[in-house]
Amino acid sequence: MFVQSLEGNVIIWFTQLATDSIHYWNELITIFKNQWGFKKDLVYYLTKFEELKRNPSEPIADYIKRFNKIYRKMPPNCRPPVTSTKVSFSKAFDDDFAVILREITSHTLKYMQANSIEVEANRSAPSKLKDEVEKDERRMKVKEECSSSKTKNNDKKFDEITYLLRNISNRISNIGTQPRIVQQTTTRP
Repeated sequence: MFVQSLEGNVIIWFTQLATDSIHYWNELITIFKNQWGFKKDLVYYLTKFEELKRNPSEPIADYIKRFNKIYRKMPPNCRPPVTSTKVSFSKAFDDDFAVILREITSHTLKYMQANSIEVEANRSAPSKLKDEVEKDERRMKVKEECSSSKTKNNDKKFDEITYLLRNISNRISNIGTQPRIVQQTTTRP
């Protein structure tokens, strides 16, 4: 089946191998990889690792997958130390985000990556809530304009609700300026 999957230059190369030159499957794998496998050295992987950046609209989870894929391709004995790897990971984010991420105690890259997802969620939550409150205020204003025959009692309730929504909106805005710091718990054997 393997031979039937070969095409082009690969099949030509394979048919030109000397008869009975390969006796074991592992020999074929080694010869094939030497001829057609990726031949990338440590400098290639280190360069790719250092050039790795998060795309502007890329979700953090997707960036983490790309980051880990390149990191795992590096030979284990040549990977940067954990501290350097975490610094490289945090470079993908804006300065404020990177500072928050570095301040969180993350002993491993895995924890830092999990914390990055949570920090992003915490940073975006207040603006999403504020947007929802503003939409609700606009809807209420339109309803008020459409039903001009409402009684004073209803107008008073509407004013109270509007006041409460603005108050909530202001509180949400204040939350956005104080990012939540996630502390990693460590277990001891």
